[in-house]
Amino acid sequence: ALDHTAYLGDTVEAIAAEKAGILKRGSSAVCGMMEDAAAHVIAEVATSADIYCGFADPAALKVLSLTPHGCRFSYRRRHRVRIPLAAAYQPRNAALVLDACDELRRRGLRLSERSIRRGLRRVSWPGRFEYLSHSPDVVFDGSHNPQGIAAAAESIAALYPDKRILLLTGVMRDKDYRGMIETLRPLTDRVFCVRPDNPRAMEADALADEWRTADVEACGYLTVEEAMKDAYRTAAERKMPLFILGSLYLYREAVDAFRAVTTL
Repeated sequence: ALDHTAYLGDTVEAIAAEKAGILKRGSSAVCGMMEDAAAHVIAEVATSADIYCGFADPAALKVLSLTPHGCRFSYRRRHRVRIPLAAAYQPRNAALVLDACDELRRRGLRLSERSIRRGLRRVSWPGRFEYLSHSPDVVFDGSHNPQGIAAAAESIAALYPDKRILLLTGVMRDKDYRGMIETLRPLTDRVFCVRPDNPRAMEADALADEWRTADVEACGYLTVEEAMKDAYRTAAERKMPLFILGSLYLYREAVDAFRAVTTL
């Protein structure tokens, strides 16, 4: 997707070419679900390096269930695979893992089906649609670019079709924060804005102004802990899910603030 464009290029094809630089003779390429334009570039690089290149197949993936506690899916010849990850995009990531396992087997690695399934059942992914608590539901997702925010919004809509959310957020000022607001605005009831601990971060009050311009109630806070205290109390009182999105730089502060607030 279009991210880090100052370094990687301003088109999907240019970025794919940079990413494909990792491919070397003697290796294999196993790729996730992506735009055709990117897939074409990567396949060309793989062909020039004379290596195998496979792509995950979206038509072969069927999600059977998705809850805040995880999901079940079938992919290719495997049925009722379970992962304890709640995001709607995680079955697509797991499909890529399964293709990679099959390619490793083809290259001679002894890897049992039981081990593969056990590994997927035990997987954890801090900072990616990670539930910090239930009742109220508090979720951290490090979405920070248009594709990531769209994926988070897809998951929110799937898991909470009849609810609006509370949002604690902070962003880098060089990110597409207006695009993020446009994507999340239909799902969001109230926003608690903070400034992540990074020189590139946008000021909390400035971000709150942007949300208010989009007709969403928002307030800026001096610290993440102050924002978390208000956000968590509101989530508990209103029985609403609280999402923490916008930057992976928020993760440590958000988790520390959550622990401080919930142990008072």
